[in-house]
Amino acid sequence: MTLTISELSKILKLAPSTISKALNGYSEISEETRIRVVEAARQYGYQPSTAARNLRMKFTDRIGLVNPTTTLSYDYFMRIIKGIAIASENKGYTLVLYTSVLEKPEIVEKVCYSKEVDGLLVLGNGDIEHLLDPIVKSKIPFCLVGRQSNHPHVSFIAPDDENGTQQAVQHLINQGHKKIGFIGQKSDPITNNSRFQGFKKIMDAAGLLINNHWVVSASSPPLGGYFAMKELFSVGDPPTAVFCFSDGIAMEALPYLHEKGIRVPQDFAIVGCDNISLSQSASPPLTTINIPLEEIGKSSVECLNELIKNPETTPIKKYLPVDLIIRESSL
Repeated sequence: MTLTISELSKILKLAPSTISKALNGYSEISEETRIRVVEAARQYGYQPSTAARNLRMKFTDRIGLVNPTTTLSYDYFMRIIKGIAIASENKGYTLVLYTSVLEKPEIVEKVCYSKEVDGLLVLGNGDIEHLLDPIVKSKIPFCLVGRQSNHPHVSFIAPDDENGTQQAVQHLINQGHKKIGFIGQKSDPITNNSRFQGFKKIMDAAGLLINNHWVVSASSPPLGGYFAMKELFSVGDPPTAVFCFSDGIAMEALPYLHEKGIRVPQDFAIVGCDNISLSQSASPPLTTINIPLEEIGKSSVECLNELIKNPETTPIKKYLPVDLIIRESSL
């Protein structure tokens, strides 16, 4: 016969509500009590009824992943999604994927009010700020994944983009470069601004000139980086090194340098960002900023779980540290 929560509460001399909160990860329960309850539940074979719990607490044990981007196969996003999937399973959530929201933004509004999921993770690149207002208005718990937001009521887990760019540009300065360019991506304005601010701070601190002709923006792939690099070299006095918004842009830019006989890194140094898998096999291998993508995915689920369990929690805004990986393209 299955042990009931009332019987377990008598054994532990704890209120049934305390046992329930301990088993469901409520932060108001001490770690000592939580461990005691979990171990006792395992010892006595207590299995909470998920269906009863959901009816009582109005939870579905499902979280939604809103993916506005069409580049799901991109290594960057797949590594984040892997972290999300692992953490969701560990937390007992079923993950529901919602796509095509750029073409049909009403899908997001429908999900917010349907109560078919307990909360949302919003993943994507580019300018997606317009998608956030209806989600905030609905009051469904949600977390922005892999990017920051200027919205005061939005929780997010993001890499420390500004610090990452600072590390990259300082490395180029240490290599003796004084004329350093920046290839950004205006289609992702908030992330682009963070990375440019890191660029600017280090250049200013080093007393180096930021030439406006050396700050350009890449258009859409697959040739955005190629034409951005071409623009840099269209001026009479081009830079000797460049920081690129992403590894993708940097790898698109390399063919232009090869075509013009510009040797990397002997004549020109290039640094990317994101540390996607292909950056290691670029010619030459690309110096880049390593972003902990899987950890971002896992942390976003932790963030969302906290918002679901404690609706009064103030917005969580967390930056994860990044680090510079030095390869041949900048040495």
